[in-house]
Parts: sequence; structure tokens; C-alpha cells
Amino acid sequence: MAQIVPANLAAAFLEFNLRFNEAMSFAAIWWNKIAYEQPSSGESITYSLLDKIPRMRKWLAGQPRAVQNASLRSYSLINDDYELTLEIDRNKFDDDLYGNFGQLFTQMGEQAARWPDDMVATILQQGAIAGNTCYDGQTFFNASHPVNIDNPTGTTYSNYSASGMALTAPNYNTVRASMMGYNGADGKPLGVIPTLLVVPPQLEQAGKQILNTDWIAPGAGFGAIAASAPSQNTLRGSASLLMVPQLANEPTAWYLLAADNSLKPFVVQKRKNPVFQMFTAPTDPEVFKNRKYVFGTDGRGAAGYTAPFLAYRALA
Repeated sequence: MAQIVPANLAAAFLEFNLRFNEAMSFAAIWWNKIAYEQPSSGESITYSLLDKIPRMRKWLAGQPRAVQNASLRSYSLINDDYELTLEIDRNKFDDDLYGNFGQLFTQMGEQAARWPDDMVATILQQGAIAGNTCYDGQTFFNASHPVNIDNPTGTTYSNYSASGMALTAPNYNTVRASMMGYNGADGKPLGVIPTLLVVPPQLEQAGKQILNTDWIAPGAGFGAIAASAPSQNTLRGSASLLMVPQLANEPTAWYLLAADNSLKPFVVQKRKNPVFQMFTAPTDPEVFKNRKYVFGTDGRGAAGYTAPFLAYRALA
């Protein structure tokens, strides 16, 4: 049995802190494939986004510059607090100072690293629910986004199919073509090119068949050109596939994203990164009153939406 003395507690802290930080550094994450990171230095950040893309024009001699309205739209994101706290009975800690507890702090570090994963998965799934709005005042996934916010009675575009869109090659192609046809507020194409198909575990095989197979059965998938012979899969390689375990509770929902640009569909805003803390002093309230050592981490931040034309949500 190891005695609880300050030197042992200090050594334990060093080991547990090392395990926590190593796990944070090497944990597998996926959020950075569909969101960009924005450091935060205050309570919130207001983002300015474009609903059209000003382009270079030919500048003839003797003509002045053509000043274009950037059409900036605002969207504010407030930071929230997140925490993960564990407690260990002081006697159990005394009986097994370094034994079975070390793995707990490896797992804590992994969960701290995946905190943005969980935030992004949440806003991904809640993007069509009232209250989850983007800069145009509509829910992020919506069938009636205004092309030009300044003209509310004008044309709209959809980045949401609430039903009837199972993940098949024809439906994938329909969504892809729709996204590539989006226009900006100036009426010109936005140049959206979908690059990432995001699926729950239940649709991983369907996604692989659409994006990775060389051939398709006649009449069974998009692009069949022969009635009695396999056809080349013309959708092969048109996007990458990302399977997200956190989306398993919606087994028929899938997402097509334009995620290779400097602006991604989502943003992870970080005010405070998680750090490891340990409260084991005899005078700490939980130790004194309840014989409990407390270990924890906390972070502060948020995940939010950028431009809705960069993402599409579809369900069967």
C-alpha cells in the first residue's frame, strides 16, 4: 500500500496530467474536416459572411474601378462552458496509487479532444430544428433560403430534404447537382463543389458503393448505360466519405458538404482549451467532508454555422 503523502500526490498528478495531454494530442478527431477553428478572446464573436462572391473584372484604360457591395451578413456565436469531472475515494486511491486509475485520465484526455466533435455533431443534427438559425434568419438546413436577403420575395434555394431522399446514387447525384447550381445574391453561380459525404455508421456501406466502386449493376444505380452489362460508376471519386459514429441515432440522415474551401460549413470557436486539474489537498472541501479526490477538466467555446449553401442534409 502506498502512503498518501505530498510527494506521492505530486507524482500522481504528473503522471495523470501526462496521460491526459498525450491522449488529447493523439486522439482521432473528425470535426476539423468540416469546421474551421476560430480562437475567441471574449464572450462571443460576430462573424461577417458573404452571400455573393465578387469577381475580378476586366479593367479598361480610362475607366474607374467598379466598386461592389460586399453584401456582408452578420452571425453571432456565444461561448458556453463544458466540463468533465471524476471523483475517486481517498481510501481506494491510497490502496492503489498508480494502479488502475491511470487509464481513466487517458480516457478523460480523449474525451476532451473530442469535445469539438460532440459540439459539431450536435449542430449538424439540429440544423433543421427551430432556433438553430444562420445569417439569413432561417434554420441552417431549410428548403427556403432566400438567395438575396434584401429581396425577401425573391427566389429561394433548398439545402434540406426532410424525406424521400435515401442515400442512393441517383439521390446523391441530385443533391450534388443542386448544390453546384446555387447562385449568389448577384445572380451568378457561387461555384459550390461538394467534396465530402458525411454518413452515420448505418450508411457507410452505401456511401462506399457510391463513391468507391468502379462498376454498377445495370439499372441498379446512377449512370447505367447498358441493359444487360455492368456500367462504369461515373460518381466514383466525386467526394470523400466521412463516417461519424455520433450520428448513429439518425440512421437515414446523410450530409453532402463543400468542405475543401477556406470557409467550411461550420466553425468551432474556442475561448478556453481543456486543461487537467486535480484537487487532493486535505483542506479541499470534497476531501475534507466526503473523503473524495476530484479530478476534472473544463473548456469554453461553441460550434456554429457559416454559409448554408456549403451543406445539404437529406433523409430517407
